[in-house]
Order: sequence, then C-alpha cells, then structure tokens
Amino acid sequence: MSSFEDQPTVPTSAAAAEVPVLLAKLRSAVERAERDGLTAATFQDMMTAQIQMYFLAFEQGQRFEPVRGHSELSSTAILTMVCMLMRSADVGLFDLGLWQSWSGIR
Repeated sequence: MSSFEDQPTVPTSAAAAEVPVLLAKLRSAVERAERDGLTAATFQDMMTAQIQMYFLAFEQGQRFEPVRGHSELSSTAILTMVCMLMRSADVGLFDLGLWQSWSGIR
C-alpha cells in the first residue's frame, strides 16, 4: 500500500496546517509519558475524527496503512486499540470475520 504522502491531497482547511504542530505536541507528551491534561472525552473525540478522516479517504479510493511503519507502535499497543475499538462498536471477532469475507477487505 502506498503512504498517505503519496496520495494527491489538497488541504481543505486551516486545520490541515495545524496537524504538524499538534503531532509535535502529542509526541512530546508521549516522550514524557504524560497525558498533558487530555481527558478521556478529548481522546475519544480525536480518535473519532481520525477514524472519520481515514474512512473518508478509503471511500474516495485511497488505500494506505493507517499507521506509518511499525517501529513506534508495539503489537500490544495496536491490538489494545483494535480490541477497544471493536468493543466500543459492539463488534466481536465473529462479526469481523463475516465482514471481512463479505467486503473483500483484508
């Protein structure tokens, strides 16, 4: 799959220009092992927006891995997020298997 940078994109809002600044702040907080006062609701809102943006790109035919490389994320971190996303959507492994076979997306 190609990376997000390889896809033709045009920033549609000032928010696109703010992403690098936000990423730098979040990475700094991760390095310090601090949440910087971010509440659970803030995390949930950020994750919801990220999922919506990824799905929008996917629906528009862009196919890329949701994370770049695997070096910054452990398998445990990824699987924890996947499990919690599935729980929040009330999706079980059986449902996931059915959806993958019906949709053709793997």
